[in-house]
Amino acid sequence: MKPNPTAPTPNGKWRWKDSVTGATIVNFSAPKLIVAVRVFLANNGRSPLTEEEVGAQICNQMGLMPPYCDEVSAVPPEGVTLEKLGRFFSTFKNWLLDGVKLAPMEEVNRRADICVKCPRNQRAGGCSSCDASLGAIIGQDMVLPEGRFPDKRGQLHNCQQCGCRLSLKIQLPMASFKDDTAKYPEWCWMND
Repeated sequence: MKPNPTAPTPNGKWRWKDSVTGATIVNFSAPKLIVAVRVFLANNGRSPLTEEEVGAQICNQMGLMPPYCDEVSAVPPEGVTLEKLGRFFSTFKNWLLDGVKLAPMEEVNRRADICVKCPRNQRAGGCSSCDASLGAIIGQDMVLPEGRFPDKRGQLHNCQQCGCRLSLKIQLPMASFKDDTAKYPEWCWMND
């Protein structure tokens, strides 16, 4: 896998994290990030990596799937898509039919721990970023009942993979997601 140069910049920019020092390098451009990583490695006396090796590390670390990372030139859809809406309504229907139950708080916090570390946990773009007050309201998750906020509440944003508000999604039991056809990275709790 390698970054697709025709794909838009992922939310939060392209990122690479050094496994030795913990240093993180970010850039709006994947090719420029690859150059910066190779310079970083050379300046720190480390073994050189090829552009392909650095690109593969970026894709693996960020957990990006096609078309962000591969050799396909298609550009991923932005914003709300019919597929995302279909998954949302199917999940909502399942949740209602299953009795409007919520996952146990222990499970909610376990999921939150996974999501906080995930590179796809990004702030919402689009209209909420245009209006700071709207973004703040969305970020408060006012629909959650008191006592249902996860421990990592302020660190959860939106899932770049499925488009869901993470602090709300982690509340639902797995049965609600039985019709979800999205592909998730191997570390995601949605694969449980």
